[in-house]
Amino acid sequence: MPTTFSIKYVTTSIEPTTTSIKLATSTTTIIATTSTNSAAPESTKTPSAPADWCTEMLSQVNAIRAKAGKAALVLDDRMVLMAQKQSDYQFQIKKMTHDNVSGALTQRCTQVGVKWWGVAENVAAGQKDVTSVVTACKNSAGHYTNIIGNYNIVGFAINGIYWTQTFALI
Repeated sequence: MPTTFSIKYVTTSIEPTTTSIKLATSTTTIIATTSTNSAAPESTKTPSAPADWCTEMLSQVNAIRAKAGKAALVLDDRMVLMAQKQSDYQFQIKKMTHDNVSGALTQRCTQVGVKWWGVAENVAAGQKDVTSVVTACKNSAGHYTNIIGNYNIVGFAINGIYWTQTFALI
C-alpha cells in the first residue's frame, strides 16, 4: 500500500554587511510516495516513537553533523517549545506548513526568548518514526542544509503525524 509523506524546510539567516543586514529566506516543499506493506499512520495517531524519541533524534541529527565536520547541537527547551507550537498548529489545521498565526519563523523564535543570529525549521508529515523523519530530511538538500547549518541549538516536536525540527544560532 503506498504511503505518502511530505517534508518542508525554511531557512532564515542574517548576514551583516558594512551598511546593512541582508535577510535571506528560502522555502522548498518535497512530496514523496513510497511503497510499503504497512498502512499509513492515521492523522489522529502519533507515530510510534520510543519513550525518549527526542534523544534519539538528537543523536541521529548530530551523527549527520559529525560526518559533515560540524559541532553537535544542544537540545534547548525554548526551541523544543517553538517546535511543539508549530507541530500543534499543523495538527490543529491538519496541514503541513511553516506558516503560523503566531508569526514568521524569526518572530516565533524571538517569542520563545531566543536571541538568534540564524534560524531554520524542518517540518515533515506522515513518517512513522524518528529514523524515517531524519532519513527523509537527510535525503532532501534543503533539509540537510538546515541539519548541517551554522546552528548550535535545536528543538524537536511531534503532534499526530506532524514533526518539527527547529534550529538556531545564538
